[in-house]
Amino acid sequence: MVAGLTPGSVWLPMTEPRPETVPPTPVKMLLLLARTVPTGFDDTPDVPEVPDVPLVPDVPLVPEVPLVPDVPLVPEVPLVPLVPEVPLVPDEPEVPLVPDVEIVSPPPELEPPPRPWLMEPEPPHAERESMAATVAAIRVVRNTP
Repeated sequence: MVAGLTPGSVWLPMTEPRPETVPPTPVKMLLLLARTVPTGFDDTPDVPEVPDVPLVPDVPLVPEVPLVPDVPLVPEVPLVPLVPEVPLVPDEPEVPLVPDVEIVSPPPELEPPPRPWLMEPEPPHAERESMAATVAAIRVVRNTP
């Protein structure tokens, strides 16, 4: 492999051998590692001795608590008289589910409203005139500023 061939660099090309062609070398870090790791002969670490701790003094005995005088008993409460039983109220008679409906006579027929005496039919040109008036009203509304 050739390293250092980037354009604009001043470095001279260095050639490194391919990994397949390099013979294996023995590990040289073993001596350095042996100096930092403790040996197997002395396996007790240096620990300072713990100083003697004085014994705890005896705890004084707790003084005896005086006895509490007897509490008088609560007087008996008289029993409450029993409440007399309430008589049962008789059930109401059953109400039918469907109420009675009164039959109503039909309403009287109404007479048709009276017609005016003179009915003028609409002239045939009235529809065209109303359409023309609608178009004219739309034009006026659109042209109004």
